[in-house]
Amino acid sequence: MSSLSVLVGRHRAWWLYVIMAAATLIACFQQAGLATVSASIAASLKVEPASLGLLTAAFFYAYAAMQLPAGLLSDGLGPRKSVTMALFLAAVGTVVFALAESLGLATAGRALMGAGLAVIVAPQLKLIAVWFPASAFSRLTAMAFAVTSFGPLMATSPMAYASAAFGWRAPFLLLAGLTLACAGLVWLIVRDGPSRPGRPDQAAGTGRAPAAGRQGAAHPEALRRKLASLVKNRSLWLLGFWQGCQGGGYFAFLALWGGQYLTQGLGLEPAEAGWILTPSACALLAGPLVSLAADKFSCRRTMIGLSACNALLMLPVFLGLPEPFTKSDWAGPALAVYFLIFSIAAMGGAAMIFSAAKELFDVSLAGTVSGFINMFAFAGAAVLQQGMGLLVEYALNGGAAPFEAQSRAYGFFLGAALFSLFLALRYKAPRI
Repeated sequence: MSSLSVLVGRHRAWWLYVIMAAATLIACFQQAGLATVSASIAASLKVEPASLGLLTAAFFYAYAAMQLPAGLLSDGLGPRKSVTMALFLAAVGTVVFALAESLGLATAGRALMGAGLAVIVAPQLKLIAVWFPASAFSRLTAMAFAVTSFGPLMATSPMAYASAAFGWRAPFLLLAGLTLACAGLVWLIVRDGPSRPGRPDQAAGTGRAPAAGRQGAAHPEALRRKLASLVKNRSLWLLGFWQGCQGGGYFAFLALWGGQYLTQGLGLEPAEAGWILTPSACALLAGPLVSLAADKFSCRRTMIGLSACNALLMLPVFLGLPEPFTKSDWAGPALAVYFLIFSIAAMGGAAMIFSAAKELFDVSLAGTVSGFINMFAFAGAAVLQQGMGLLVEYALNGGAAPFEAQSRAYGFFLGAALFSLFLALRYKAPRI
């Protein structure tokens, strides 16, 4: 037995839990990586708001498109191989983006990053489902999501200061190196399932999970039937669209338009915008509390409350925040708290939705179900990002001031929040 196997020993489940959390941390950083440096990138590549929206959305379009394949890879090829290859692809895309001198090359790099990092969350949830007791799934998922909130956090103030000191390209090159290092750790330590009794070396050496973790891959016809039941499940679609409106709004806000609203709309410096957005990046830390609320009050009632809060908070932004929020001495702290509450309402329920979706199917489809739900969040983010860019550019071309143009475009966010409220009211938890 190798020295690494001895070091990992009986605690492999927690080692892989931490390593997968680190991989998701990188993915979450990349999702919000342009939040405070978008103005610098726009100036460097000489792009307009609509093109900037497309550049950012390219990551999320690729990410969303890969979610179902990510789940199938997780359930078929296995998390270990899937995540290793995905992180390598993401590292290549990051280098392409960091060195790009044109919009086309930068967009291609972002798309490669999105396609690679898409194959992280579904395998992560698959591993939690296989390595830990079923009763711990919701809690461990919420904890993992809470830890990864430090990814968007690093994309706010730290990214703004690093960009000011070294330029926007250097942090992404460093991130490419960290991504490659994480790929190596996944290959060395992560295994698809626990060892079979009496045969530890086989599972440790090959990365193959026991039959319980790979039921879908072993029986293609059974997998086809289960996928058909997935597509026909009304509750799953409703949860997905709800997550698309709520989580999509959060990612579109934190990854691009929150920073644009503060810098282009309110005229703040990137560093100041960064610290205002920093609390919003911690929204996933509220996940365990939201999951507890869902356990106490039901998933449906919690969804209604989050959607209603989201819509109420977006309405003043759409109408134009009053002067105390934009020009007073306490405007910065007020905006930080305001957008933090919005972010918790939009994204705090993510773990709850993943858990509710997982309960609809057996563990053999845990990765595919997780990928299905995640697909909606990032498709929603891509649509909202690009749509906001088009609305802002249209308003500016029509003679609107930057603040007015940014505020009008938030009508897109308001519409998404109201639709999520409609979906929450329609949702009925199935009887298991």
